[in-house]
Amino acid sequence: MEFKKASEVPKVTIVDLVNNTFKDYTVPVNWTITSFEYDIRENSISLEDSYIVYEDNNPIGFSLVSVRGARGRIDAFGFLKEYRLKGYGSELLYYTTEKLKWKGITKVTLEVVDEETSAKKFYLKHGFKEKRILESFIKYIDKIEEPKFKYVQTDYKYVHDRAVEALHYIGRKPNWQREPKTLELSRDRYQMERITSKGFTIGYVVWGTTKEGAFIVDISPIIDESKYVEIVEDFLNRLAHMNFKSVTIVSLPEDDILYSIIKDKEFTPFLKQVEMEKRIH
Repeated sequence: MEFKKASEVPKVTIVDLVNNTFKDYTVPVNWTITSFEYDIRENSISLEDSYIVYEDNNPIGFSLVSVRGARGRIDAFGFLKEYRLKGYGSELLYYTTEKLKWKGITKVTLEVVDEETSAKKFYLKHGFKEKRILESFIKYIDKIEEPKFKYVQTDYKYVHDRAVEALHYIGRKPNWQREPKTLELSRDRYQMERITSKGFTIGYVVWGTTKEGAFIVDISPIIDESKYVEIVEDFLNRLAHMNFKSVTIVSLPEDDILYSIIKDKEFTPFLKQVEMEKRIH
């Protein structure tokens, strides 16, 4: 078995390996080169700190790692089906975390689908602890009333700064995928708008569309927490009046205020994940 830095491996090889590895998982991955490059930038994936495992010159497994300061995150980890349960995973996980430790990383996080019990047991065995639940939701929407707020296109720098303010004033507790830095690094991948009322900016929303409908990356007031429910309701009305039939929001942490609002708005959960954490220093 040989470990190669992901930076030394063609991206097409990584994409094919990840897609083939996850095709039998609860949440399959269907990366393209373009979407992989988006994720590298948006989630701070460090190809220098990520590894592709080879056996007999064939790629069989991978550990893709994100790095921000002293924090690390395992973005994707796995082996092709025929190479599982042979101890390779333990060896790769140890190799990955030891390399991160010597870089000064103090904490590593990851997410596991809740029903994948064998994966949870694997990480628990290697010192990771369950931190919180992340849930994904969908809501089918109908036209109710005209939206009353205005939505003004803005840029990623503006959204980053407002998201930082929301952390301070509202006590947001985002996961890695909707941290202010992630929103900034997503750049032009999503629609970014500030929400205004009577000429004053009261919040922001980051969202996008697929052929199935709309999705919300993040939505929040900036200072006034009491506006949160009203902002979410208004944006749903806006999507309905744009003729979207459904809206999803994924991997929402249970201790973030947006989680309770989404639950109260009768979104239907469709996936539960567990965020896990290990301190390595």
